[in-house]
Amino acid sequence: MVQQIVAHGHSVKRVAEAFGLSRRTVAKWRARFEREGVGGLIERSSRPVRLPRAKAVSRARRIEQLRRQRLPYA
Repeated sequence: MVQQIVAHGHSVKRVAEAFGLSRRTVAKWRARFEREGVGGLIERSSRPVRLPRAKAVSRARRIEQLRRQRLPYA
């Protein structure tokens, strides 16, 4: 996909249509390639690195226990 843009000079719009993707997605991958090279094209997790509003582990475990028993936390 990126090769179509970089090597062949096709537009982001044309490549997005050809691959059935949004222009935003194609532009994101092109930017990664320009920033990081081929290594930037390796699939990566979309999981956040940190969760600022995460619950305490003990509270999360308690919620999980109650849900498994089909009981609300409240």
